[in-house]
Amino acid sequence: FNGSFTVGNGGATFGTTSSSVISIGSASKVDFANTTGTGRTLTLKGGNVTDASTYEPSLFDNAETQERLFSAVVKNGVGAWIIGGAGSSFKSSATFDINAGILGFSSGALAGTGLITVSGTSTLRWEASNTNDVSGRLVIADAATATVDVGANNVSFGTALGFGAAKTGAIVKQGAGELTLTKSNDFTGGVTVDAGVLNANHVTALGSGLVTVNAAQLNLGQVVANDVTVTGGTVKGSATSGTLTLNSGSTLSSGDAITTYAGGSVVLNGGSVLEWKAYDTVGGAGVGYDRFNFANLDLSALSANGAKATIKLISHSDLLGTQGDSNLAGSHSTALGIVHTFNFGTVSGNLNLANGQSITDVFTFDVSSFTFAGSTPTTSDVWSMSFDGGALTLTAVPEPSTYGFGIGALALAAAAIRRRRKKAAEAKSDEA
Repeated sequence: FNGSFTVGNGGATFGTTSSSVISIGSASKVDFANTTGTGRTLTLKGGNVTDASTYEPSLFDNAETQERLFSAVVKNGVGAWIIGGAGSSFKSSATFDINAGILGFSSGALAGTGLITVSGTSTLRWEASNTNDVSGRLVIADAATATVDVGANNVSFGTALGFGAAKTGAIVKQGAGELTLTKSNDFTGGVTVDAGVLNANHVTALGSGLVTVNAAQLNLGQVVANDVTVTGGTVKGSATSGTLTLNSGSTLSSGDAITTYAGGSVVLNGGSVLEWKAYDTVGGAGVGYDRFNFANLDLSALSANGAKATIKLISHSDLLGTQGDSNLAGSHSTALGIVHTFNFGTVSGNLNLANGQSITDVFTFDVSSFTFAGSTPTTSDVWSMSFDGGALTLTAVPEPSTYGFGIGALALAAAAIRRRRKKAAEAKSDEA
């Protein structure tokens, strides 16, 4: 539709069927009756969930006064509408109520100060090349499941979001791009990260409800208190003081830099992954290589002959971008042909294992991203995890044929392994 239309005091409604679309393009002109508008509302509705209709007309009279423009926009129906253009047909105080379906908007199309309220199960979507921050106007209604779809854009919310009186609304993050929350948000409905990346850069950015990460990534720039459940996704950066549950295909990473992860309770289920980065041994735990400190660690779903968790070893680079003794090389290296022992972390509370299981037997090691000095590869079977007195210890025993062990070193390594296995056997016997 590229013609002109006139809007009287009653406003205007455009609707589609489940298979039709309406395109009110930029060549269209909208004129407003030369009377002061009394609640002129633009209603967009329809049932087409596959193809979006568009609304982006320009004004027939560029001198149109604010009083004559649309004072509200209402999105109804399960279908999708996109508002484009410069938003010239809306008052600067116009409100936008998304009651169902999808409302997309181009950069600048929702300019103004009016509230943008998301109710029911509906979506606000950023169209291509749109990074507009509307957080100061965005309200999540009580009991709503509000999807924030940033598309392929990187959008930052610089203001706290608004919520209903009971603060029970929930947020779903969609879109391949990144959404960054920089302020405190007071709500209990929870957050689901379904796609792309969600950056939480405030301790209460995620509210107080459950956070679920599905095949997406949650970056924690601050320590949060939420319980977090991950299924096929990644949690990266700072920790949660709540309970973090990693299901199959999920990864916990302390971030891009070597650091100490200090979190609450962590549950590792079968197929979950802990990423551990190492640069050198000189710096020690938390400096030369990652360290994980847990309040509680639950490994009760893991077993020697069943589901296991994986520790993924990663060779890290120093600040100059050169390989350090992530592969234990260079001036920071330790001599090869010895047993390498790393203070992997601590458990200050309870370490839970299934009856008859030892921590030595419930982990596998992914060494595809790790090498020793001189780019010498390693194998997963030379690595092991142990636990004693609240301390988690990661040990690598190089193969004698690869690293030229002396007889004395071999004897020491063998003795260490025998002691560890004996202790594990005694622990199993005590449990029985």
